[in-house]
Amino acid sequence: MARRGVWELNEVIVRYCASSGSSRGIREFVAKDLADFAERNPQITFKTEIRGGHPCVFGKYITGYERSITLKNLSPEKIGDVFTYLRNTLGRKVPKHNEISIGVVEKNQESVQGFWRNSATLLEKELPEVTQLRERRRQEYGLQSMIDDVGVTGIVRITQKLLERQEMAKQAALDAEPKVEKIRATE
Repeated sequence: MARRGVWELNEVIVRYCASSGSSRGIREFVAKDLADFAERNPQITFKTEIRGGHPCVFGKYITGYERSITLKNLSPEKIGDVFTYLRNTLGRKVPKHNEISIGVVEKNQESVQGFWRNSATLLEKELPEVTQLRERRRQEYGLQSMIDDVGVTGIVRITQKLLERQEMAKQAALDAEPKVEKIRATE
């Protein structure tokens, strides 16, 4: 593909076997269509190598990227499509939409909601500052720090007192309700 007016595919190397059945399509393509394709694309250098094994094509780009595609049992028309595909592709791996991080702001400072990280950094190892902050919060507010301060029996007493206060609050709410007496008709 032309990027900024420069075609990125620089060289095409075709490897095929002189007698193999899986190389029949590429042999026909080389004999009939390769010269026409080379004339239409003078920016590309073509090389053919006759070797044993299945046929394949290697595209080398000016960026240094290489792409290889198998041509095993393909017709000459499909091989022409493969050559066109190589010519039209970029000389780099195109990132998926969710891998693009241009314009994304990353902060390594703590905010009210904690550290913010984009999806690309979620899989990376956590920053040491974040790990230290998590550990500090666990120590300050965790159950383990309460157990260390008052002991297990203290936790049991605190829990009992909380349950007693909850029961007292329920009873007070029931006592505060107006009492409605049912009147029975007398005979």
